[in-house]
Amino acid sequence: MDPSVWDRAMQMLAAGKADDAIAMVRVQQRLRPRDAELMNLMAVLLWGTGRLDEALRQAERAAALQPANGSFLNTLGVTLSFMGRLHDAVAAWERATAADPRNPLAWISLAGTLPRIERAGDGVAAGLRGAGLDPGSAAAHNALASALKNAGRMDEAIEAAREAVRIAPDDARLRSQLLLFMNYGSMPADALAREHRSFGAACPPARPAARTDPDPD
Repeated sequence: MDPSVWDRAMQMLAAGKADDAIAMVRVQQRLRPRDAELMNLMAVLLWGTGRLDEALRQAERAAALQPANGSFLNTLGVTLSFMGRLHDAVAAWERATAADPRNPLAWISLAGTLPRIERAGDGVAAGLRGAGLDPGSAAAHNALASALKNAGRMDEAIEAAREAVRIAPDDARLRSQLLLFMNYGSMPADALAREHRSFGAACPPARPAARTDPDPD
């Protein structure tokens, strides 16, 4: 696949033109019906439109054509997780980490999902691998924080969540999770109050959205 196809598709997706991106990739697939990268891209695009059955078919075909491709197996795992098939998703991600152990994506996905199938300790181990492989990723540290929290290691979870916020300080979702963890942790009340005030200062009230529909009902 020409890398520019991925770039154009992601630009369309970011602009809210998922159907246009899908149509473009379908044209490419008719020209290159056995291109696994196009199948993988199509699966990613289909996530956002809710067409998970078709996304799964595309992801499975890509992984079948290149069974040692960790990125394709990660896409397969994400698709399965969106469908609620967590054990199957974990199996795909574990295949991905075996095939490409230095790719952090599947480790990050495992960290977020293993605690949900009663494997909290394995989730922490996966989170540590993901954060170690991609130390500049807020998503990696956030996944590690969640895994540590689910394993009952709250002080460590707070530190991992704090690192995620340090990397992406404008992400209100990460700051909110850090505060939530602090509420459950052993932080003194005065220090917790300072963190809450800091969060409020960093997140000014949102302005009301402009009304485009004359009848809000």
